[in-house]
Amino acid sequence: HLHKRALYSPEALRCSLSNRKEELMKRMNDLLEEDPGLSESDARANVLDEQVSEIYDEDEIIKRSEKVSPGSKEMLQYEINVLDNLIAKAKRVTPSRDSKLYEMSKNLLPEMLRIKDKVIIFTKYIDTKNYVSEQLSANQRFTGIEVFTLDGNLNEIQRKEVFNAFADSPKAVLVATDAISEGINLQNLASQVIHYELPWNPNRL
Repeated sequence: HLHKRALYSPEALRCSLSNRKEELMKRMNDLLEEDPGLSESDARANVLDEQVSEIYDEDEIIKRSEKVSPGSKEMLQYEINVLDNLIAKAKRVTPSRDSKLYEMSKNLLPEMLRIKDKVIIFTKYIDTKNYVSEQLSANQRFTGIEVFTLDGNLNEIQRKEVFNAFADSPKAVLVATDAISEGINLQNLASQVIHYELPWNPNRL
């Protein structure tokens, strides 16, 4: 999952890494508040039918063994440390160092806007949609070009409002997830499309 997100956009990866770390921190806190089960050495001894700590009887050993999982405190902390390292590296991929964003912003999109006044940019993830739209809005190269966004969080009325505003704008870019493909006819409005994130399954494309 993280590999896939990294290939789509650095922002998508950063969001996933942060979300994963947040979830692990919650699990870590839960473990600290609960009975930790068996220690790693006692759990291993139980599996190998060796002597386990004398403070537990057989039934207690069984119950505690079933609490031992890959979500142990030590393993969670190890993954959190790995995530911290990855997050630090992902932060170094700033928009100016994002080659895909750079190529689209400098070459592809300006050329398309010279041909026609409307372009739709499809993204797979809302995180990438937000990232791309924010970067385009802040880019002086696109001064005077309106940037609209649309995703599945908008209801049908809100989607139509965005779509109508895009249609009425003299020169605009619409950054959207595939939610825009549901019941909206784009053929007469915008014939230029950039697939910023290609789906892995060609049937989806």
